Formats: sequence, structure tokens, C-alpha cells
Amino acid sequence: MINIYQRERHLDTYIGDASFAWFADELQRTQQSSESLVVLCIGIRPTAQTTLSAGAWEAALQQATLRIRTTIRIRDRIFARQGDEIMVVLPHTNIEGTITLINRLIRRLTEQPMINVPDMAITTHIGGAASTAHSNADAMLQLAQTRMHAACGLQRHFIFADEPQSGHELLPRIVNPQYAFVREIAQWVQARTAALQSHRDPAQTQNALHEIDARWNDIQQALTWIVSNNMVDAGLHMVLPIAQYCLIQNRIADGVKFVEDVTGVAGLSTADIYIQAMIALGELLLRAGDLASAADRLHIAFTLATLPHIQQPDLAALALSCMGLMYLQQNQSTLALAYAQKAQELALNSGKPQVIVLVRTRLLQIQAG
Repeated sequence: MINIYQRERHLDTYIGDASFAWFADELQRTQQSSESLVVLCIGIRPTAQTTLSAGAWEAALQQATLRIRTTIRIRDRIFARQGDEIMVVLPHTNIEGTITLINRLIRRLTEQPMINVPDMAITTHIGGAASTAHSNADAMLQLAQTRMHAACGLQRHFIFADEPQSGHELLPRIVNPQYAFVREIAQWVQARTAALQSHRDPAQTQNALHEIDARWNDIQQALTWIVSNNMVDAGLHMVLPIAQYCLIQNRIADGVKFVEDVTGVAGLSTADIYIQAMIALGELLLRAGDLASAADRLHIAFTLATLPHIQQPDLAALALSCMGLMYLQQNQSTLALAYAQKAQELALNSGKPQVIVLVRTRLLQIQAG
């Protein structure tokens, strides 16, 4: 999984030779495999009724860029922004996954008001180009841009072909039997892990675990389709229950792969679940003895949970308490205790009883050495 700090660095490298070189290399790599790559040109425009100063419009564009960043997947990249046009590259994707992402992008950009920009209203037009065996980097970028301008002229949200159908509604979700299967698995996993939490009888707990064991192949197949079709919602519904199950059953490698694959697809589209997934991943890696990787994920979780626009003290507390356990494993008891005490302070501030109890339990564990 790409480190979030590395990701932010290259997302902020707008209109640079290094960024274009990355895109050209990624396209060449794609052409040598069976995968596909899609380029999107996203045009951000004010509505006809909106009159803004240059400073306010730039602030709106920055907010729009942030919304795109937190909607696309970890593997995707914003690699150029010029004026009010933003170029996004979607490596190893397909048309169904692209359409799902496009619909989510349009909703994020147009259905929520811009913060601190009064009377701000924008419209979004997107042009797309998919790679072929003979694609050229410059030609792909130009085609995506041309289709974006065509979408703007036709008042459509999105154009992916040279002769689009009439109308300007959001593209419909493609009906695919894989979606029904994945939704069924996601709902089933949630129900079984909820039952797992409610069972106090060890025999009932074992029965619930055995039921999940028996469907593990189905769960793995669902994960494959989640990743290939960019099925973010289903993945996010499954990621925390599966992490919990893998911790109980000591299926650490399976749990790490599942969480990394889902968060790689989802990106920061749902910040609180992403943070919880990073904490779960940190716990799994701690169990595996990979302390460096665990520290990286827990630090990401804590940093995100304390951002001004997120502010989740309960999740920050959970991340810090896990870091306390990590330092305990490293025989750094003073540092472990400091983290655990700070975690307890944050947990008390959150007012969430379950978090307070868990963090307090970890503090006692660290105090006992």
C-alpha cells in the first residue's frame, strides 16, 4: 500500500515533467500487461448565477481538488491541474469501476456546498479516455480534454465515447450479477460478525467463526470483485468485520491483505472508516510482529483523526493506545505508558463508553508490563 504521505507529495506535484513521466511510464507498463488505464479530465465551472472574485474561485478550486483526492482510490493520481481543469489517472481499472467512480465524483463535487465560499455553486464535466495497445500519452490526455469540452458544450456530466447518447443525467450503474453477490456477502459478513460480538456462550462463538470459515472462499471472491470493479461501499461495509474475524482466528496475513486491498480501492472516500481500517491494520501487523509497518499505519490513523476537519478523538485514542502496546513490545515501557495515558485522556474527552473501556484495559495492560 502506498504511504499516505508519499501519496500527498505526488498529488501536489501539479504540471511537472516528473508527473508526466510517471504517467507515460504507467501507460507503458499497462500496455505490457492485460490491465487497462483510464485518464479523466475534470472541468470545474461556476454556474451561470455565480459571480466570484479570483481569490474565492481559487479557494473553490482548491476545495474541489481536495474532494477529488478524498474520493479517488489510493492507487489513483491527480497529476496535473491547469486553471479549472484537473487530470486524474486511474491505473488498472475497467469501465464499470470507472463509471462507479465518476458518479461518486460528480455527487461529491456538485451536491455539497463549498465551505466558506458564500453562494458558491459549481457544475462538473468529465471527459474520459481508456488506454489501448497503441495508446500515446499525449493523445490520451488530448482526447480526455476534448471529450470534457464536448460534455460541457452538450451540458452532460460525462463523455467517454465520441458519439454520446443524448441526455445529461448521471451515468447509470451497470447491472452485473457480481454486484448482487458482493452485496449479499457484505450483508452476511456484517450479520455474522454482529452475532459474534453478541454471543457470550463459547460454543455459539465457535459456531459463528466456523460459519465464516466455511464461506471464506466466497469472501475472497467478493474481495476480488470489489477491487476490480471499484465497489467501495461493499468493501467498506466488510473491511472492519473481516479484520475483527481475522484477529480472532489469527488469520493475520489474510486480514492484512483484505484491509490493504479495500483501503487501496476506497482511498479516503469515507474518512472515519478509513481511519478505523488503518487502526485494524495496525493491530494485525502488531500481531504479526511487523512493528515498523504497524507504526506507519497507526501514525496515519492518528494524524487523520486529529485533522481539524475530521476531529475524531475516539479514533485518535484507539490509535495511540495501540501504539502504546507497540512500544510495550519493544520494551520501551516509559514511552508506552505515556501513549496509553494520552489515549485515555482522548477517550474520556470522546465520551464513548466502549472506547473508554478498551483504552483503559490497554492502559492497565501496559502498567502491568
